[in-house]
Formats: sequence, structure tokens, C-alpha cells
Amino acid sequence: MERKPGESSNDRNDRAIRVAVKWYNHHFTQNGTASLFVILITEDADNAAKAKEENIIVFSGKLNHIKCSIYYYVTFPVAS
Repeated sequence: MERKPGESSNDRNDRAIRVAVKWYNHHFTQNGTASLFVILITEDADNAAKAKEENIIVFSGKLNHIKCSIYYYVTFPVAS
């Protein structure tokens, strides 16, 4: 994925990660039902805001306060 004009390398990397999250979420969905959710985890408020605009599930903020919750949500698939 190439950088857009005026886009920093960090913003390009953040955008690439959001694209990957959307790709995985699309491919884990069958017949309109998600078998697994991929969640974006970031401490970057701007990246989190862009993810929300793109309808990506995101955990943001100071992550040291939610490590246990993150482990649970990232490790276990959604029950059917």
C-alpha cells in the first residue's frame, strides 16, 4: 500500500492496519454472520477515531488498564 501525497509513514501504517482489520473481518463473515471479530487495539486517538468512522471495532486509550479485557476479546471467538 503506497503512501498518499502528504501522508506520514505512521499514518500510512495506521491506514494499512485498518485495511487489514476490515479485510479479515470481511473474510471471517459467512452468510452475514461473523465467526470471529478482529479488533483494532491502539493508543493513538486519531487512529481510533478513523477506525470508528470506518466501522471497525476498536479499543483505545491507555491500554495498561484493559489488558485482561483485551486478552479475552482477542483470544476467544464469538460464540454461535
